[in-house]
Amino acid sequence: MLTISRVAVSTGDATPRASRPPSAPVPAVRLGRVWRVVLGERPRTWTIAPGGDADRADALSIRQRVYEAQFGTGWPKEEDVLDARAFLCVVRRPDGEAVASLRVIGPDDRPLEIESMLPLDELPAGARPGEMNRFAIVPESRRMSTGIHMALFQWAFALARRDRYSHFFVVAPRDVKAIYEFLLFRPVGNRTFPHPRLDTVFCTPMVLDLHDVQVRYHEARHAFASLLERQDGLAPELRPA
Repeated sequence: MLTISRVAVSTGDATPRASRPPSAPVPAVRLGRVWRVVLGERPRTWTIAPGGDADRADALSIRQRVYEAQFGTGWPKEEDVLDARAFLCVVRRPDGEAVASLRVIGPDDRPLEIESMLPLDELPAGARPGEMNRFAIVPESRRMSTGIHMALFQWAFALARRDRYSHFFVVAPRDVKAIYEFLLFRPVGNRTFPHPRLDTVFCTPMVLDLHDVQVRYHEARHAFASLLERQDGLAPELRPA
């Protein structure tokens, strides 16, 4: 049973287009659906701004490279049907090279991917859940000191605040479950199931209630407490009104 608490850089193509067959056209960018993080020269500094076609293509390419390297040729090469209605974010180094990406599906674009595996019918009335998935970072940039994790989560939380998400869901493979536990996500029930695209990878569904997350971060003296308040480098479109 589901149990939920109530509580200026080049955007040129820096990586191969392995994420789609050569003959497939790049879908047109939907306004506000593609974002770009550019890491600063100083540690843990970055800017977040709307992206373009090259950013979308590189976000998909990074995902394909990372997942294929991790899971082998079993990872499908075609785009998800969810990509057309999701938010995509690519992270670039100061030299413009793409090194990471993340996808967010919002409450206005349901069903979420997790809903194909787990009903969310016990959410409170009026809930607006979103989902983070397809988190991908190239191996040489996975140290926390790069700031990539913090930058992507700042983007996702700013998006959730702007669009009034009530919860964030993730379907966490075992090797990244600890990252979401650090963010105060909690397992949904006591179950695991195969990844929606890979039967051999088992995942844990997890949820974060967003309505008082900033208070809980402060009470826990969490490293992300100040991150949610941070406005420098954040695009005006994502800043609180």
